[in-house]
Amino acid sequence: MKKFLFGLFILGLTNLTFSQQLAVVLTSNSYVPVKRSKTIKNSDFISAFSKEDMSSRIQKFQKIVANYDLRSKSIFEASDPSTYEVVFKEGSNKIVTVYNQEGNILSSKGEFENIRLPYVISKDLSKKYPGWEFNKIQCSINYSENGSTNIIYKVLLKNGRNKKTVKINTTDYSM
Repeated sequence: MKKFLFGLFILGLTNLTFSQQLAVVLTSNSYVPVKRSKTIKNSDFISAFSKEDMSSRIQKFQKIVANYDLRSKSIFEASDPSTYEVVFKEGSNKIVTVYNQEGNILSSKGEFENIRLPYVISKDLSKKYPGWEFNKIQCSINYSENGSTNIIYKVLLKNGRNKKTVKINTTDYSM
């Protein structure tokens, strides 16, 4: 009887959760056609990452996120004013994006592995650490609705048996 009452209590608590929907989107390295329209959806999001020295793999993945059609998915409810969290995955890369009721991006957090460093940063690291090789490169990108972005590269340097990790915030560089 105690287990039955406890089960009903837990079931009752599930109705008190907030109304944020979750969806997962898996992409592959194959070509994903992007629908062209006269109005560019989430243009602020796209322009925040259109720096010419940013990895093209990141830019392509960001375009998929910006053009994601939330309204065509079965999880979307037009009568329910809520936010939707969508997880995009491609290999070891991942972007978690929060959309509002209209399909506009409110925030986004991306994690990318083994990407190309921007030239300015790789040139600077090569000068600071001569003889060290770039062993592993990770990139974290945070975007918020007001258009602010925070891009941090984490680089594992290797020189023989010695290893060193360097974190670089792109606000320190003019790209």
